[in-house]
Amino acid sequence: MAESKYGKYIITDYISDEEKRARGRTPDEKLPDVPYSRGLLWLDEKIVKGAFYMELVMLEPGKKSTGVWVKPHVHEFDEILGFVGTNAANPRELNGEIELWIDDEKHVLTKSCLVYLPANLRHCPLEIKRITTPVVHFSVLTGKQYLWTFVE
Repeated sequence: MAESKYGKYIITDYISDEEKRARGRTPDEKLPDVPYSRGLLWLDEKIVKGAFYMELVMLEPGKKSTGVWVKPHVHEFDEILGFVGTNAANPRELNGEIELWIDDEKHVLTKSCLVYLPANLRHCPLEIKRITTPVVHFSVLTGKQYLWTFVE
């Protein structure tokens, strides 16, 4: 049977921590332990040639915060973060609390939202304070890979 012409565009996997490190993180950097996050899907140019970066995770309820999930950083490209509640009766509510810093402003997210971050805008730390029903979280970067520069 001939290989599908467009099947390569259907992404069904998430990458391992080792693959994440190989996509721009220093090899010795310890990835944070995030007991409330389950990776679902990952796309970048190394998975499909020419694709931009996108990641999708599920934030699980009932786990305790382990502190900062993502440290302050910038990207050379625009980024969109999404946080979506999964309560079908009220999907606009996150049923949780997520703290996100954008430059020197603290924002507490409690509603489903998109966060647009222009290139080179300092953002994070990001901390999951509370999750009572699952929250879908995604990140889209207009660059071909998820590359960043940590800042203080």
